[in-house]
Amino acid sequence: MWSLYYAPEVYGMTLEQQLDYFADTLEKNMTIFGGNYDYFIGLTDPQAVTTYYYEFYGRGYGSPSQQRLQNATVAAEYFGGGNDGA
Repeated sequence: MWSLYYAPEVYGMTLEQQLDYFADTLEKNMTIFGGNYDYFIGLTDPQAVTTYYYEFYGRGYGSPSQQRLQNATVAAEYFGGGNDGA
């Protein structure tokens, strides 16, 4: 998940450590790159979450792919989320 160019400290981390790193950097990095963390955590549509994350944390080029957006919807449905904010 991580580019070692931008986040060399994640090298060799376990999944749990990477999740901790993500939790520790999400708000700060999102803000640095022009996003609004409070707005982000209020989003309920999986595709909107994915698009906002992609732009303000993942800093991808362009827009997220249709496959990525579709995967977000499938994952949200599988784990009990979705557009209803559950």
